[in-house]
Amino acid sequence: MLINFTQIMASLKYAVKYIPNTLVLTAVPLAIGIICGGILAILRVYRIKVISDILDAAVTIIKGIPSILIILVSNLFFTNLFNEFAVSMNWSIRSKDIDVIHIALFALSVSATIILSETIRGALLSIEQSQYDAAYSVGLTRFQTFKRIILPQVFLVVLPTLSGNLIGLLKGSAIAYVIGVPEILNSALRPANATYAFLEAYIAAALIYWLLGIIIETTGRLLEKKFGIFRRNLV
Repeated sequence: MLINFTQIMASLKYAVKYIPNTLVLTAVPLAIGIICGGILAILRVYRIKVISDILDAAVTIIKGIPSILIILVSNLFFTNLFNEFAVSMNWSIRSKDIDVIHIALFALSVSATIILSETIRGALLSIEQSQYDAAYSVGLTRFQTFKRIILPQVFLVVLPTLSGNLIGLLKGSAIAYVIGVPEILNSALRPANATYAFLEAYIAAALIYWLLGIIIETTGRLLEKKFGIFRRNLV
């Protein structure tokens, strides 16, 4: 079977236009995941009564649900049930006002929050109790201890895995295709709908994901190298 490189270039031409959409579908869930996932991790590690148990159960349940199912359910909710919910909350917004990319961002952010909460939770648990005891012994409050002693160390522990999480989110953004979001994969397939050159379209999409993945991984390694000196000083 011969590969038609002309069709690959045609798919690349379409897909490149929507790289910004894919980057948004990657960066926004990452930012939300770090913030919300960080909060979830802190509440679970420091064992806030009742709340921690509820969050443990919620994370376990959501972690077991495929991302593609989350995005499909979210799409059904926003297209079929959101109007009734908005009316009950006295909101003026309606489902017709919500762009499909916002639905994808919501669903991907849910998945990112769970993934990153587990990453940050693992980093928090890696900090020895002696670090807390030493900080308290010199008069630091719990907040000051967390801000000045724990948080910098958590950052150094999380950093090596963060680029991997980001690449995972980049690849995961492709599932937005199922609800019609114009991103790399969706756009690469447009010429194939007329020419049936689907293999070429998939190759074109893979090339772009591969290139973006290399950029992310390279940047991550540079950051690891830059901050590696601080990690060695902590050992």
